[in-house]
Amino acid sequence: WEQKPLDNNRPWSKTMNKLLATLEPGIAIQGPFRGLRISPENTPLEAKVEVVWGRAYLGLFPEYHDIIALRGGVFEYTRREKGTPEHWTLGNKEDTRLRWLVDGGHMESVWALAEKVARRIGIDEIRVDIFIDPERPEAPAVNEISLSSAHNYLFHSPYLARAWIGPHLKRQLKASGRESGDEEVRMWNAPKIRATTKDVHLQTLAAS
Repeated sequence: WEQKPLDNNRPWSKTMNKLLATLEPGIAIQGPFRGLRISPENTPLEAKVEVVWGRAYLGLFPEYHDIIALRGGVFEYTRREKGTPEHWTLGNKEDTRLRWLVDGGHMESVWALAEKVARRIGIDEIRVDIFIDPERPEAPAVNEISLSSAHNYLFHSPYLARAWIGPHLKRQLKASGRESGDEEVRMWNAPKIRATTKDVHLQTLAAS
């Protein structure tokens, strides 16, 4: 109970550790994943889903680093440029390796579960890692969550950042008493996403 969680060796360690310091000690009991393991390393197929303001934005797959899942049954296939990982490009080559996730209804269940978790917590941004059972599309299972993802979101990074910060900027603007802000920065009121009475979505700014 005396152990303090830390998120060291990251660019955001100072801010993140302020948040972690507010956590109360506790335990969570998690049942085993009993689905079929079909990944190359004989592990469950996992989708890492970024949820912003209660809406799932994209999903990544640890075993398939060149595929990004988006809403509406869309997959983006990235071509890795050797030596320049920051500038991967969107490929045009058709790839059907994970198309069965859409055809079988798995991705809709994955999006729904990730959003449910985020809303139960009542948080503005979170990554929800989900195991997929190929035999039961209606029953994905949460593996873990991450409040500070180290993944490279490539060309989606600036859009994720804008989607997250817009409501925070709007709230700051209201608090300052100003009527308008920078016209080049999009701002909007925070969606009502919380399925909890605890107001936790302000924690990021409170720790900065």
